[in-house]
Amino acid sequence: MTIITAPEFEINYDVSFESFQRETIMKRRHFLTQFFFFMLATACSSKSSVYSTPPASGTQPVTPAACSTQNPNIMIAINHGHTLVVPIVNVINETASIYTLTMGDGHTHSLSLSTSEMQTLKSSLTITVSTTFDSGHSHSVTITCIG
Repeated sequence: MTIITAPEFEINYDVSFESFQRETIMKRRHFLTQFFFFMLATACSSKSSVYSTPPASGTQPVTPAACSTQNPNIMIAINHGHTLVVPIVNVINETASIYTLTMGDGHTHSLSLSTSEMQTLKSSLTITVSTTFDSGHSHSVTITCIG
C-alpha cells in the first residue's frame, strides 16, 4: 500500500475498483433520491401557496380543474424501464384497482390505489404510493391528474 501525504491531501492507491464502483453507485442513488424529494417538495409547496392567500373581496377562490380528460401523469422514482398507465375512467369512477408496472430490468412491480386515493386524484391533487418489493427494491410512484 502506497500513501502519499501532503498538508492539503492524502492519496491511498490501495482502493479496489469494486469499492470505487459501489461508492459511486451509492452516491448517485443518494443524489437521485434527494433530487426527487426536493422536486416533490418544491411542487407541493408551490401548489399550497396558491391556496394560502385568501381571495380579494368579491372574487371567487382559484380551484384546480377537475381531472376529467387525460390519463394521470406518472413519475416513477429511480426508474429503470418501468411504465404505468392509470386509465382516466378509473379515476372518474373512483375505482379502487391494483396496477402492474411494465417489465423493467427483468422484473415487474405492482401497486394498489384505494377509492380515497382515486378521489384525491379526481380532485386534481397529487398522490405518492409505493410499489411492491421485487428484485431487492421498490419504487415510489407519484401520480398527478393533469386536467
